Amino acid sequence: MVRKVYRKVKRFFKNNKYKKGFKKRIKNAPYNNDLEENLYLFRYLCHQIEKTIKNEFVVNKVRGEAKYAKAKEIVSVLDNSVWNDSEDYVWGKDILHKYELWRDGKYKHEIGSSSIRPQNGQGFEDVVYSRRSIRYWSDKEVSHDIINKIIDLGIMAPTSCNRQAFRITVAENMEKNIDERGNTTNKSMISKAPYVFYVSVDRRLYPEIHAPAIDSGIIGQNLMLGLQYYNLGGCPMYHGESYNQKYLRSQLQLDKNQFVYIAIPFGYPAEQPDTPIRVGRSRVSSIIPLDLKEVSKNI
Repeated sequence: MVRKVYRKVKRFFKNNKYKKGFKKRIKNAPYNNDLEENLYLFRYLCHQIEKTIKNEFVVNKVRGEAKYAKAKEIVSVLDNSVWNDSEDYVWGKDILHKYELWRDGKYKHEIGSSSIRPQNGQGFEDVVYSRRSIRYWSDKEVSHDIINKIIDLGIMAPTSCNRQAFRITVAENMEKNIDERGNTTNKSMISKAPYVFYVSVDRRLYPEIHAPAIDSGIIGQNLMLGLQYYNLGGCPMYHGESYNQKYLRSQLQLDKNQFVYIAIPFGYPAEQPDTPIRVGRSRVSSIIPLDLKEVSKNI
């Protein structure tokens, strides 16, 4: 019992440090000299406001009003910036307009009213089951058109509260004659890969410790499936605190607040790996009846 309480207290103070920093950044917004951070926060606030409109809880109405007021402050800065016509900013302003109508009783969100693209599902299982981690590549050039299509798939990944505080940087190997197979260490794969995806996240506006890493992982999975779909191959590798982040940022021309989490060297495969052995479903999954209302009270 004592250990359980100790763990909860320790976790509270550790997480509280991040939450306090997060709340402080919101309080100090807008950031007149940091348009990127303004945009991150604007997306986050509009996401929360949209949830207020959809849920229509009285308690959320108060919280929604505070977030609305802060979002309007940021609008005063972004309206006169290079982002004033970007799609995400236009989306956010539309949410603010809907909130104003909802607050005045002139708008009601209808469940299922949002437009969702139809899904046919054809070929998805083939992509997932045929994906392999590729560690040797040919020097065949990949068109920028295909690379951009894969990046678009990465961008479609969900991020915590729609912050979208990430960057997907593509490094193109200057060595065009890649004939050295080398070994499969991380350094060797990076050095011989025709291309490398680097996924980084600005961690300033995350109150949670691990959420940026989770966001990076989801984005990375979209990129990996995109590579497979276009007959390319890559190998995801963690690229966090064990790497020289300052040097990486300088080489990748990233802002000082970006933290690189994942590197995915990729290209056209020069190997055909065997089908990987996967643990059986019964060993790693289960379907259980559970009183989730009770669980939610105790976590």
